[in-house]
Amino acid sequence: MAYYNLGIADHTVQVDGDYAYYCAATVTNPDWTGTVETTWMDGSTSVTSNITGSAVQFTSPVTVDMSAPTEVTKDGKTYEFVTHVIRYPGGSVEYNRTAACGRLTFNYKTTASSFVFFFTAYRKKTYTVTFKSHDTAGNMPAPLTVDAGSEATIPQTVPTMDGYSFDGWTKSDTTTPTPTVDYLPGDTFTPEHSMSLWAIWSEYVPPIPSGSGSGLLACVATPSGSLAFSPTTGFLVYN
Repeated sequence: MAYYNLGIADHTVQVDGDYAYYCAATVTNPDWTGTVETTWMDGSTSVTSNITGSAVQFTSPVTVDMSAPTEVTKDGKTYEFVTHVIRYPGGSVEYNRTAACGRLTFNYKTTASSFVFFFTAYRKKTYTVTFKSHDTAGNMPAPLTVDAGSEATIPQTVPTMDGYSFDGWTKSDTTTPTPTVDYLPGDTFTPEHSMSLWAIWSEYVPPIPSGSGSGLLACVATPSGSLAFSPTTGFLVYN
């Protein structure tokens, strides 16, 4: 009979924070059950996981197939493969960063108080939506981080640019011909990858005054300063 020290039940996924943990082999007649706390490295990020599972003692060399899916799902969320982790007594070792690394033989004997655990770590899959403008603009929305498969809501923040009106957001990164509006502030959509949305602008056209024009210019006894046109109101004003 082959013995496995694993820490997670057969083909199950456990979630802890932004990470999920998986193991594809079965623990037979466990000598221990409980929670394993393991610290490992996701690139330069230190991650501490708490995994509930079971383990048995090694009494002879054991071969474990460390191959794993590139993605797993749990509670409607998608998680991407990061690395295989082997936790030896007294610490953890980061192993192969390739999901399909195959079968490995471990010649490691354990005692009832020193188990070795094998599991595969996954990171929650997210997409980033970035808001851009081909010309210098103000009041641009901050990027959105969205879980894969979840809806994103376009921020109500409206960007500004002198002499232009904001029309909406487009998925196209070209300006010629003028792209169509894909989203307006408050719209929702489900991203399928990280992406940028580009602002669409129209040159500002001031309103045409109606009526006789009486009262559009205020007369003062001794005019001073300079006369300027306000593109926001469409009026001539003294500064």
